[in-house]
Amino acid sequence: MVVEEYMALSRQEQERWLEALSPEDLLQTGIDLYNAGHYWHAHEAWEQVWMDAERELRAFYQGLIQVTAAFVHLTKGEYPGTVRLLEAGVEKLAAFPASFKGVKVGSLVEGARRAHEAVVALGERRIGEFEPGLIPKIEQI
Repeated sequence: MVVEEYMALSRQEQERWLEALSPEDLLQTGIDLYNAGHYWHAHEAWEQVWMDAERELRAFYQGLIQVTAAFVHLTKGEYPGTVRLLEAGVEKLAAFPASFKGVKVGSLVEGARRAHEAVVALGERRIGEFEPGLIPKIEQI
C-alpha cells in the first residue's frame, strides 16, 4: 500500500491494516510514512513491531520511535519533548551498526544530531524558526 492510500483510511482501518503486517513490512511502512512527513503515523507503525520485537531489536525500534516522536513534537513547537526525544533516540540508534536491517542508521543518527543541534541553538522561544529541511530522511541500503 502506498502512503496516500494508507492516509486515506480511517484510523480504525489503519490500525487493522498495521496489525496484519509482518515486522519487515511494518519497518518499511514506517520508513515510507516517515519520509513522506507523516511522523505520527510512522511512529504508530514502528510501535506495532516494537511491542513484539525480540529483545535485541527493541532498542532499534525504540530509537526509531523516539527520533520520529521528536519530530512530531518539533512540528508542534514543543521544545522540551523535541530535545529529550532526539537525545534518547540518537543514543539508542548510535549503538547499532551504520547499516542495520536495511536502514542506513549512521546517516539517520548524524542527521538527527544535526537537527538536535539546530533546535538547541534556536532555543525554546525560536523553535518555530527551525528549517524543516534539516529533518533527515531515512535512507535504505
